[in-house]
Amino acid sequence: MKILLAEDDRIIRTQLEVKLSALGHSVTAVVDGQALLENLEVVWPDVVVTDDTMPRRSGLEVLGQMRLTVAHAGRPVIVFSARDIEQAVWSIGGIFVLKPNIDELVTTLDRIASTMH
Repeated sequence: MKILLAEDDRIIRTQLEVKLSALGHSVTAVVDGQALLENLEVVWPDVVVTDDTMPRRSGLEVLGQMRLTVAHAGRPVIVFSARDIEQAVWSIGGIFVLKPNIDELVTTLDRIASTMH
């Protein structure tokens, strides 16, 4: 699956990139929400994974902007955050996974992948 990942913490970004790539995913990683939005049409990901608290647009801002864009309105977006913002994410049509639960993130990605085939 093609994943566009936004995470401002270099260590977490690298860990996720290595883990998801090892599982066979094609991962493009960027450092913030603005870079994620700028790369949507370059990467055309199957799914977006984003942190929430980042400079230059939060994960919630990214999710909201994507829901307003016809080309990306239905694209799965996982907000991977240490903040308890589950209700806010769901209200905008996203999927919430609590950091640092990488296993739950992988399970969620597997569920999404199974619906795409």
